[in-house]
Amino acid sequence: MKSSGDISSSVWLIGDSNPQGWSKELDVALDPKHPTRHSIWTPILNEIQGYAFSAGRRVDCSKIHIRNAISNHRLRPSTEAEWARLEKRLCSFRERFSRSRPKLILTFGGFAFEFCRRAIELPVENEKFKRYTSWTVKGLAKEFHERSSPPKTIVPLLHASIARGKFLDCHEAYTSSKTGNYFSHVGKILAERLLVHHENEDIWHFARE
Repeated sequence: MKSSGDISSSVWLIGDSNPQGWSKELDVALDPKHPTRHSIWTPILNEIQGYAFSAGRRVDCSKIHIRNAISNHRLRPSTEAEWARLEKRLCSFRERFSRSRPKLILTFGGFAFEFCRRAIELPVENEKFKRYTSWTVKGLAKEFHERSSPPKTIVPLLHASIARGKFLDCHEAYTSSKTGNYFSHVGKILAERLLVHHENEDIWHFARE
């Protein structure tokens, strides 16, 4: 499945893998024709756009670079040894990152997050490789907040878990409130980051005077 957007963009979205059974019918990663995109990204983007509008801006979504970590979900490694078969993919991603140097990479789910960590962050002192399945919702929530302030490049969002049976637990994990709304919460934090730390980058439409 193809990537989309401008690879030189300062913002990337990294999905998990091609949706099972639909690769031939869909064109690009996080294809807007597939419902998963609108479960995991559209509500967050709507929140961001609301804050951006109040500042006279709108995110130009055509500029954001979007790709999946891998194409086939069966290649997700269940053991450390199995990560070796993804080495070419990791190297390719690392090279693209080195050329483009995006300022913000939003990952969806534990696997995409761990893939990006391994590609561009690890190994460093006191940091360890992890099984992607060990990234719980609470673990990703903790990383989201720690990486949002001060801002770091890779920031994890949720994948399918936000649309499944324990979705209320996901809202609570990210907001620390039983009545909190994950989409509003992360959308606000990301909007503030984009407006403050990415104000002069290539991702904006501006309101006409």
